[in-house]
Amino acid sequence: MNRTIRLPPSLRKLQRPWFKEKIDPEIEGYIRFNAKLSEESGNRFGVTAYMSGGADTVVTMAVDKKTGFRMKRLIEREYFQDAVDPKKSILAAMKLEEELQRRGVELNINLSDPYYSFSNDPLERAEWISHELFELALLAINILPQSHFGTEHFKELKIGGWGGGAAKCSEYDSPIVHMFSFVLHGSKRNFLALLLHEIGHSFERILSKKDRRDLQITFEDTDARLGVDYLTGESDRIRYQWDFNECVAENYMHYVTQGSRLLDFVSSLKGRDRDAWEEILNIYAANFDFTTYI
Repeated sequence: MNRTIRLPPSLRKLQRPWFKEKIDPEIEGYIRFNAKLSEESGNRFGVTAYMSGGADTVVTMAVDKKTGFRMKRLIEREYFQDAVDPKKSILAAMKLEEELQRRGVELNINLSDPYYSFSNDPLERAEWISHELFELALLAINILPQSHFGTEHFKELKIGGWGGGAAKCSEYDSPIVHMFSFVLHGSKRNFLALLLHEIGHSFERILSKKDRRDLQITFEDTDARLGVDYLTGESDRIRYQWDFNECVAENYMHYVTQGSRLLDFVSSLKGRDRDAWEEILNIYAANFDFTTYI
């Protein structure tokens, strides 16, 4: 059955460049990687930055007052704000948990950082996280097909804590989609793109052998790639796609978020590239129950 879903503004933002205004490259780098800002006495601010997204790669440095105030304005615009209403956060987490359970997936809030005080009830740990994070996760999940959830390859959404492998910000370890603590207090853009990317890894596991083989052949048949501006930028996300598994996952996120931008990208191609991408879109569309996102 063909259906069309109009994307909410928070997802449609991923179709545009991240920063409209000209920004100091140092500040932009901090914001892209979810750096935290603390005001200090005198004319300096402290910046806590994840150099590669892992719990053991945190560095702290000082920036001048002018840089600090510029960062502060961007953080207020781009980041999840600190949780200030525990009941609101818990209620939002409960709504997300209810929808995930309906789809056969468990919500696991796993805050293993020393910063947090712990509760034996995972939902009560939600009080440390902005209600907006749970609301955005629910918004994204609600527009995905039911068939992408509750399979043997996606049974748990884990929020918080850190991974033990090479992944820097989030990871997929079947059957778990894991959003690291790195994304919980940083930019909404990074969170949404990474969440859909990791769900895309589970999607790759449920493809039929034929669809998986056809995708692999078709992606190898074209060098054309679309990129989305998050984390370290569009060009870096394009390079990331030369691995087939990452390519399938990233283009899962593209299929859901890029709408007319994705269609315009395909229309701009010629010859073999265009033929390949039309086939790629056909495979994704069939596995999304012929849903179109605009």
